[in-house]
Amino acid sequence: MENERLIGRVVSVESQHAMVELEKDLKSLHKSFYSGVYPIARINSYVVMPIGSVEIVGIVTRVSMREDSAEINTKAVITLPEALRLIRDTMLGTLRKKAEQKDGRDVFDFSFGISEFPALDNPVYFVLDNELDAIFDKSQTEPSPDSDDKTYYLPIGKSGIYKDYSVKVDPDSLFSRHLAVLGNTGSGKSCTIAQLLQTILRRPEVKKGKQAHFIIFDTNGEYKDAFPVKEFECLTIGKDGLKIPYWFMNLNDFQKLFRATPGVQEPVLSRAISIGKSLGIESKQSIAGGASIIEVASILYQSINNLMDDSVISPGGNREIHVRKNVLDQLQMFEDAVTTFPEYSKSLTDEEAKTLKEHLKNIKETVDKEKMGNVGYEKLTDKGKIIIKQEALLISEIIDKQLSRSDVLVNSYDVDAPAYFRLADLLGKHLKLAMQVESSDNRQGGRVKENCSTMILRINRLLRDERYRFLLDESFLQHSNSLATFIRYVLGRLENNYFVHEGTKEEKHPPYFDFLIGTKSESKNANVVIIDMSLLAPEILENVTALIGRLILEFSQRMDRVYEGQVRGKFPIVIVLEEAHNYIPQKFAEQEEGIAKQVFERIAREGRKYGISLVVSSQRPSELSETVLSQCNSFIVHRIQNPRDQEYIKNLVPSVSKELLDQLPILAQRTALVFGDCVRAPAQVIINEVNPRPRSHDPKFWDHWTGEEKFPDEHDEPNFEKVCAVWEGK
Repeated sequence: MENERLIGRVVSVESQHAMVELEKDLKSLHKSFYSGVYPIARINSYVVMPIGSVEIVGIVTRVSMREDSAEINTKAVITLPEALRLIRDTMLGTLRKKAEQKDGRDVFDFSFGISEFPALDNPVYFVLDNELDAIFDKSQTEPSPDSDDKTYYLPIGKSGIYKDYSVKVDPDSLFSRHLAVLGNTGSGKSCTIAQLLQTILRRPEVKKGKQAHFIIFDTNGEYKDAFPVKEFECLTIGKDGLKIPYWFMNLNDFQKLFRATPGVQEPVLSRAISIGKSLGIESKQSIAGGASIIEVASILYQSINNLMDDSVISPGGNREIHVRKNVLDQLQMFEDAVTTFPEYSKSLTDEEAKTLKEHLKNIKETVDKEKMGNVGYEKLTDKGKIIIKQEALLISEIIDKQLSRSDVLVNSYDVDAPAYFRLADLLGKHLKLAMQVESSDNRQGGRVKENCSTMILRINRLLRDERYRFLLDESFLQHSNSLATFIRYVLGRLENNYFVHEGTKEEKHPPYFDFLIGTKSESKNANVVIIDMSLLAPEILENVTALIGRLILEFSQRMDRVYEGQVRGKFPIVIVLEEAHNYIPQKFAEQEEGIAKQVFERIAREGRKYGISLVVSSQRPSELSETVLSQCNSFIVHRIQNPRDQEYIKNLVPSVSKELLDQLPILAQRTALVFGDCVRAPAQVIINEVNPRPRSHDPKFWDHWTGEEKFPDEHDEPNFEKVCAVWEGK
């Protein structure tokens, strides 16, 4: 019976490939057997090569024919040409027989990879149904709870050759080590992602659990149609709901948004935000000049430390004059604050308050006594310098004690913490104070303000730009559990939200939650959250994706710490990055590295430990971050025609036969190559139909030209006035 299965013999073996010479009498692409008709010598069909008790499985990647010669020995030797038919198969894995049988047939286990190689003249057979059952995991319809082995049970499509077999994936492997869905525009990427998520969400056990967490960054506004709320628990966050409080940004976010340059602008911006966040929590007192007592005390503290440093008080030069002038001005400012606010004096002991005023008085008297005209600045004798330094040292000790007790030293506050501060004060007060401190602490002295002028202009422009209103809105007020509510919001976990059950009438709902009030989604969990960014300005796109991605990652990390590692990976989240090349591009030459690229590269490297998975979708893989793609262990690749992108993928996944990847430019729509950890073996797959489809239909030019395609109001053309009125914000 084995001879009836024989299709050829091995004539050469390489590390991955075997060349097989087909039998002379084999002329058809199919062969009949008692159990059916099987394809042979067809691209993507399987063959088996028995080696002892195991069988090596290969996939046919090349079919060829060359001319050979045959000798006929009669009275004379005659040499005639003869066709030699060859197939090249790429070895994929190993079949091993199990002890039991089913319906009188052997049962096999299939494992990817080989440890033994066929010999020359090794027989080669076409594959039978029971062997295909093992390769395609036909019997697996659900996960195996009693085994740690991978379970391939989730169907995503049909085999391109064996139409009766579904290609199945292991969802844990598919998402745990990131997935890349690649292909030209129109090849079916969006439909593949939507179909995959629909298949998961339609599983009865997933519906019952209601614990799926998919977040889709939708740059084209395609996915809402694919997840109607009548069938799926879906929350779409569009233009009305995409409002993010600015204080959730960390220092890196602000630096990238305001394009603060290294050297002077970055430390000034850092200090200004730190002042703002510290005051947002600790103190609301302010003096006539606009600064609070804590700010004045902190700045004075910095300046006095500079005054103590002989290296910046060396005789002569404008630096000496500038530093001393700043300190004297700030001493007066501090004295005014102490006089104006008895609350500050209350934080001092009676002795400290008395001593402080005496030291301030001594400094003023010394300055008045030794004051000399020199283009408006004070010149002090060496004796005067000594007196001021001694008094300043004593003042510094008092301030140091007071600040330590109240724990409000500005520079000790975490500038990256998502703490509230007034955005209006950033320009009106905090940057001014930060530049003042930096002037005292920076060798450039008075040039600090000049160097920061371009950054201040940019901040002013962004605050007036309506496109950035959703992020830089002055009306975003601090409220209870603001960060927790936002995290719940983007993760779709609104059932137990504080504002639904415990909010008071006096406390305003957060701006990103307002559009849900009175809707069915107000207190309902969602398995899919679609963040529609199709109307965002391109300049802000990567800032938004980076901010939300970072908040999700840091929440997962802190959740792990709060529960002391007991819940690591038990709250898995899948982030879908549609058209990812727009915000996580590969860095070329002197190009500045984007903030979204930094965030998602970090998630690609570290996210698996905390249960965060990426699904990266792109039509230009060669322009994507190499770090992100290299961390993807599963791939669904549709048609790719650009030679550079084809070569990039071949180099990215060297474990997959290049002959198999040579099919990329000719794959039909909805057809893809699937390979990596998620499947038993690389396969060409006809992806299952998606229903309903995302809004990614090809335009129907002919139907429009012939008048068959109508608008929803049955007109032949759009309502130009209505579209433009919305565009203009009317």
